[in-house]
Amino acid sequence: KHHAKYVNVANQMIEGTDMEKDDCATIVMKSHKAGNQGLFNNAAQAWNHDFYWKCMKPGGGGKPTGAIADQINKDFGSYDEFKKQFEVAGNTAFGSGWAWLSWDGSK
Repeated sequence: KHHAKYVNVANQMIEGTDMEKDDCATIVMKSHKAGNQGLFNNAAQAWNHDFYWKCMKPGGGGKPTGAIADQINKDFGSYDEFKKQFEVAGNTAFGSGWAWLSWDGSK
């Protein structure tokens, strides 16, 4: 229900517009560029949920290992510090508490 609400509202908002045939990522980018916060919020939440479901797997999650663990330790000092900052980011963001860890090639 929660995910479907974002999809349905975004679809209603683009009905009859030039974005009606666009994919979700394009709608997110176009709505952000146009300053359409309502459409951006709904389309982005729809995209986030879709990505989340695709990432789920049995036995997934847990403390990272390898290169990503090394980078987290380098940039945050420890996994526990990263986890603390990540939880704050998620708990203070609009919507469902999404937070993303990204890497620009150096940090």
